[in-house]
Amino acid sequence: MAVAGIGAPIGSTSTSDNCLAGSGNPWGAYMRSVPDPNNWTHVWMPGEVAVDGCWATAMVSATMGIAPWPVAMKPTLGSTKGSQTVEIDGSYFVPDSDQVLFGSTPGIILSESPTAITVVTPPGTAGPTPVTVLTPDGTANAGTFTYITPGQLAPPSPSTGGHWR
Repeated sequence: MAVAGIGAPIGSTSTSDNCLAGSGNPWGAYMRSVPDPNNWTHVWMPGEVAVDGCWATAMVSATMGIAPWPVAMKPTLGSTKGSQTVEIDGSYFVPDSDQVLFGSTPGIILSESPTAITVVTPPGTAGPTPVTVLTPDGTANAGTFTYITPGQLAPPSPSTGGHWR
């Protein structure tokens, strides 16, 4: 038998086979949070409740987290051949769980901490490309990386009639 879909076993102090069949008068709820020592974003919440002499014990888990918050990216341009090392600074990154996309192509993460990610760009086509940081807790735009053709020193200025080769 389960309590309200939680999937918790029920122990009964009454002789009835169906101790929750009546209207019941619930009382004695007790809850507290216990952090998972192996995953700081995971919290376990045990609890007990009595309904008309029937005791239920439940173990509920919750995952807490805040979406990543990138604030700076450098450098913001590199070769269409890829292999440019880029550092993304910010907050709420999740080491060993982050992914950085240049457009829809993932970069190769070299190192990461809760406040910085160092990633190598994949090859791309000339022009601006959005950079996205993905974590288990959410997704955020880190800025725009501009791929330039090798030999080109800077992106052309549209105001001077410049164009991509």
